Amino acid sequence: RALQPPQSEAVRLALQGLRDMCAVDLEGALTPLGQHCAQLPVDARIGKMILYGCVFRCLDPVLTLAAAISSSSPFVVPLHLRDHADQARRALAQGPKQAIAG
Repeated sequence: RALQPPQSEAVRLALQGLRDMCAVDLEGALTPLGQHCAQLPVDARIGKMILYGCVFRCLDPVLTLAAAISSSSPFVVPLHLRDHADQARRALAQGPKQAIAG
């Protein structure tokens, strides 16, 4: 099955988002910021945050935040694995109590 092109509204909104973050100009050409963001294997907003972290010399905390926002929540469990996750939670909940009591 062939891939379908994105809807024109989705493309328009994506370009508007890139304009809002100054990654593209009004003609749709990449700005210097956009060129740097395009080199990073992350979402453009995360890339901009990382670049600004470099500029403002606070890269370590910015990378921590970028990693936290880029990954999915460890607390989201697919429905078909919910019972297994509940069993694991109960086992973990009992472990520290036993260690404290012992």
